[in-house]
Amino acid sequence: MIKGTINTRILKRSILKHIARNDITGVGVGMDYAVLDKTSSPSVLIVADGFSAISEAMALQRALNNLATAGAKAEKIMINLLVGADCTEQAIRDKMNSICKLAKAKGLQIIGGNTAITGAGDELTITITAYGRSDEKVIEQLNEKCTADMAVIIIGNAGAYGASLIAETRTEEMLSRFSESYIASMHISENELDIEAACQALIEGGVSMIHDVSFGGIYRALVEVSERTGLGIDILHEDIPIQQNTIEASEFWNINPYQLLGTGGIVSVCHEEKLNDVKAALDKRGIEFSVAGKLTKDGARVVHSRDDKISRSLNYYEGDEIFSLRG
Repeated sequence: MIKGTINTRILKRSILKHIARNDITGVGVGMDYAVLDKTSSPSVLIVADGFSAISEAMALQRALNNLATAGAKAEKIMINLLVGADCTEQAIRDKMNSICKLAKAKGLQIIGGNTAITGAGDELTITITAYGRSDEKVIEQLNEKCTADMAVIIIGNAGAYGASLIAETRTEEMLSRFSESYIASMHISENELDIEAACQALIEGGVSMIHDVSFGGIYRALVEVSERTGLGIDILHEDIPIQQNTIEASEFWNINPYQLLGTGGIVSVCHEEKLNDVKAALDKRGIEFSVAGKLTKDGARVVHSRDDKISRSLNYYEGDEIFSLRG
């Protein structure tokens, strides 16, 4: 296995298979959150995790993004740190100081957590668990049964965050081909990765599910949407948003840009009759999007070009190749 989210097939047969299902947990491939409590209707308690081996801000942003896919806004968080035996106390102190500042700035209360020393080295990984509330009707809307021919909407450029990390961590090597200004154009700020406004627009428009893009990129996210809906998915290659600098950075490292870290991206599904309402809600907020394809009855997961020169069956993708570049 490579670092990142575990392979989808292994996730299904070795993890999710052992978790008891009920009408509260909602656990499954493509689910970004869990419903903890439905007894306080119409307010529903939601929980979601965010992980990062790079940045405490990114761990928090992923947790907030996962909550946003349920229409929830975080109120409280828990912090879990896994540190290598060689990690210094100062490094831990610095991370906690940064997390506390981030939480205060966002009005979040830290209610607990855990810290454990595990393995060798000085690596420090962070998981943040965020708690918030959504409306019961929103949860019902986002978990209604999906059907064939529903539209698939993509928000955010494929692999943009992964390309940003490459530009940040491998600048010297990339200067052999690209100018400093071009490499700088690949950088995106962590604030650009917040999907809350886009999720609210999608919910307002009437979508039937929202899934954020992360490890494994847009290809993995599409597979997970297929898994979650129990349907196939047919996507037009040209309608997957992607920036040219992401393509060129990926070609330089001989990696697939559609499997690069996609934090900040979204895949959503809606009925055709609601598509105009969804478009209007996104346009009103100035959010760029692409109607990239549809769900299908046959179960196939295909990305193809208009001229059919590209035709790719999507597989059970695992973690992201960016980790191997980081060393």
